[in-house]
Amino acid sequence: MRKVAIVIAILGMIVFAVNTGMAADKANWPKGVTIGAAPVGGTYFIWGGGFAKLLFEKLGVQANVEVTGGPVHTPSWWMQRASILPW
Repeated sequence: MRKVAIVIAILGMIVFAVNTGMAADKANWPKGVTIGAAPVGGTYFIWGGGFAKLLFEKLGVQANVEVTGGPVHTPSWWMQRASILPW
């Protein structure tokens, strides 16, 4: 029960922060992001899809979910993408 209360409190703080304008300055935000998730139908793919939807609906950031081979494949996927990141 305590964990549920903590999760609800954290979500409440996030909603409050977004609604009060903390996310108003979007000048340096990316136009889009890619979320690496597990295979289609897996738990993390579903979570990734929900997170992508929230990013677009609440913040206006286009997000795509890319299928990976799960936890074994995701780190190597990131290493391949690291060469194209601007930082």
